[in-house]
Amino acid sequence: VYKSQALQAGEPAWLGGAADLGGARNVVARWLQWAVGAPEAGGAWTTSRLEHRFLLRFGHGDDALVVQARGFGQGSARWHHFEWLEGARVDLDGDADLAAVASLTDVMLATPLRYPGMPANRYWQLEEGSVDVSRIEAQAHDLARLCLAEFALVSGDDWLLVPVDGRRAAVNQVERVWVTTTFDETIEIAEAGTDRRARGFRMFEVTSASGKSLPGIVLPPAAATPLHGEPLEEIVFLRDETANLGWAVERIVPGPSGDPRPRSAEPPPPRPVPSPTQDPNEVIYRLQTPVPRHWIPLVPVRLAPGVVGLRKGALLEDGEPVLPLGVLLEPTPLTFPLEEIPREGIAVRAVPLLARRADGSYARWIGHRIRTGRGEGSSGLAFDEARPATP
Repeated sequence: VYKSQALQAGEPAWLGGAADLGGARNVVARWLQWAVGAPEAGGAWTTSRLEHRFLLRFGHGDDALVVQARGFGQGSARWHHFEWLEGARVDLDGDADLAAVASLTDVMLATPLRYPGMPANRYWQLEEGSVDVSRIEAQAHDLARLCLAEFALVSGDDWLLVPVDGRRAAVNQVERVWVTTTFDETIEIAEAGTDRRARGFRMFEVTSASGKSLPGIVLPPAAATPLHGEPLEEIVFLRDETANLGWAVERIVPGPSGDPRPRSAEPPPPRPVPSPTQDPNEVIYRLQTPVPRHWIPLVPVRLAPGVVGLRKGALLEDGEPVLPLGVLLEPTPLTFPLEEIPREGIAVRAVPLLARRADGSYARWIGHRIRTGRGEGSSGLAFDEARPATP
């Protein structure tokens, strides 16, 4: 899957050397059909920002709701990554075959909400001894801890739990709630959202840029337990203050067979060796010290007045630029905002994932995982170096 774009671009030269050219083309075509059956690698990935971003549309026609997710580097999008696009409309092929908005009315039995250590609501009833809410120690500024203790002691037994089955890949909205008491009285429960939003509490709500809340709870079509493979590519982005550069260090890249291989196994750059007839007291001069081939320079550039970015460059070897071997650094030109590569560095992995859909079919894609680096680094790059012939 990771190298399918290269085969789609055109027939590779090595394919012409096959003894059975027709059979080889048939095998490649069938492999491409299998490999590209899932979304293309990195479809939602933005390399310059080192993050994922995509759009989700729920419903269609006048009932459509569009949310966007951006600014998250991990493989799973949480509710706070989504933003509601008010008035947005996205038309797709096959909209006529989609199901209409479904409404469901159900009768359920509400049960008291329980948690460990909650106070007993009846006299002479023993409480759980593993948690003692009354012994919580808090200072005057520990507002969260004080609110938790107050809730447990005052309102702990006033909450009821009603399980509601939400529909996956949909926006689920609770329109109305009625409660029937033991005296056969039916009471409608008003929504507490208006008062809650006035106080700024919007847990699990998706809002728009203007602060308006989306009516409902978003349950995106996420895979429950995808299988992760070994990383196909790994790049460490770091800063080098000594050389006044940034570096993209390719640790793992896909080999010709598609399997990952470490670039640290490659031979290091050659060092100048003095000749046997050279005077040990002489000095060896080098215009530039060698840098490993898997260290790709990121050169500071001026993007706007007062704005600096890091743009992918290339070192020269025998007059030819040294290009990266991986896929993550393929776009050219490639410019990173300065804030995307902090001083502590950042590591990016491209990982193959496999999940099963609701109909039993497989979904294959390339996900990206980001973690914090280990600080600044030094490539050893230096200019105008003079050293003795013998150490």
